[in-house]
Amino acid sequence: AAELSLYPVPANDVMNVDVALEESQHTEIIILDLKGNPVMKAAAHKDAKYHDAINIASLPAGHYILLLQGEKGTYSKMFVK
Repeated sequence: AAELSLYPVPANDVMNVDVALEESQHTEIIILDLKGNPVMKAAAHKDAKYHDAINIASLPAGHYILLLQGEKGTYSKMFVK
């Protein structure tokens, strides 16, 4: 299981991401549009817990999916900019 927190919602220029996984693993954050197309690769980590501030200023206003892909699973959460 994983805890994935995104804030603020709606976001303006920066989306804060807090990740807490059961164990360390290589993960990558990808932002998708609602059609499932990747619009941004945000960050890669290998820790079980971390905080990231992702600059999303270049994205137009709309709904997005933040996808956390890890070696042991994939997690997603929707957000609004």
